[in-house]
Amino acid sequence: MIKWPAGVNCITFKTIDSTNKESARRAADTFAPLWILANEQSEGVGRRGRAWSSQRGNFSATFITYVKPAMPEPMTKKSVFIVCP
Repeated sequence: MIKWPAGVNCITFKTIDSTNKESARRAADTFAPLWILANEQSEGVGRRGRAWSSQRGNFSATFITYVKPAMPEPMTKKSVFIVCP
């Protein structure tokens, strides 16, 4: 079991349509850094919206975090997509 740093949350799915799509669904209600992990994606989305295949057993993840802009304005949420075969 992975021990996450304090304040970092994690949700794990056996199968999901897309970790990127799940991050978009959760972004408005996420107020702390969040990892979204999946063992398999059925409708993964790659760069520039391209289809992404992620077979069972691969590691697919998206990370939602906050980015503080250099100029004074509200904090914005960003997601990062990571895949490790």
